[in-house]
Parts: sequence; C-alpha cells; structure tokens
Amino acid sequence: MNNTLVNPNRNGVMYETLPAAAILLIENLIGAFGNISIVWATLRNNKLQATCNWLIALNAIADGGTQLSNYISTYFLISGINYVDLRTCWYLQFIPYMFFSSTMIITILVGIDRLLTVLFPHKEIFNTYNKIKYLIGMSIIPMGYSAIWAITSYSYMAIAGDTDSIELRNVFQLLCLLCLQHGISSRI
Repeated sequence: MNNTLVNPNRNGVMYETLPAAAILLIENLIGAFGNISIVWATLRNNKLQATCNWLIALNAIADGGTQLSNYISTYFLISGINYVDLRTCWYLQFIPYMFFSSTMIITILVGIDRLLTVLFPHKEIFNTYNKIKYLIGMSIIPMGYSAIWAITSYSYMAIAGDTDSIELRNVFQLLCLLCLQHGISSRI
C-alpha cells in the first residue's frame, strides 16, 4: 500500500485536508440553522400548516440528520484516525444514513403531494381527510425503506465486519461506506 499522504511523524493527521474540514463544518452549521428555521417557521406560521409544508419540514429534519455524517468524517480528519473497522463505521453511519435514505423519499413525497393538489385543486377534497393520518401514512414509506436498508446493511456488515478494516484516507471514502447496501466490497 502506498502511504504517500500519511506521514508517521504527524500522528496520522492529514493537515492538507484541515481547511476543507473547516469549510465543511461551517457549511454544516449554516445548513443546520436553515433546517431549524424551516421547522420553526412551519410550526409558528398558520399559513404554513398545509401537508406539503409539513413534508418540507420533515425533509429539513431528515436533512439535518444526514449532516451528522459530516461531523463524523471531520472528527476523523482532525483526530488523525486513518483506520476504523467496519462494525464501528456501520454504527457511526447508521443514523445519518437512515436520515439520508428518508430524505430522498420525502422529496419525492413532496412532489406527489404537490401533484395531487394540482390535479385536484378543489379545497373540499383536501379538507375532508385527516392531516395527521395523511402525514403518518406518508412517513411510513421512508421509514420502511430505511428499515429495509438497516437490515440489509447490518447483515452484510455482520458477515464482513470481523475480518476487514477500512482505511479512511479522506472525507469521500467515509461517505462511500454508505454504499454497503449495494454490496460493495468492505475493503476500500
């Protein structure tokens, strides 16, 4: 293995990546502020109480959970930890990826909700259903997908997790670990 980026005199810290880690951290803080603002505005403003706005707020919450993976990768960059075993990586990335998979589906659900309101613009149609039941029903879809991913990826990790360690050479390799659901090799 060619370790041209890792200097043993630097305790594994890749100083070249620290400016990018700082920028990533600042972007995440700005994104967290934006996501909190969306949820806050949806809760406080009566004009934003439509189901589509609630789905957008749910998407903002899921997006905030997705950003947790960036804090984890930034920690690895700053701490100088260049290797982590697959089982530890799975546990660290489990929650962020659950939110990530939910975010994709919630975005589609927002589009479906908008399509329904365009196809059926009559207000009496949308005033006859219970918004809470509608939102719970729409939330079951991304939660179900995330649960299937969790079972599939845990099964794969349990098979391969005891034998391999993963080299964390940069931020992108940590994020690539999310591809476990697709059966990618556990050796990066």
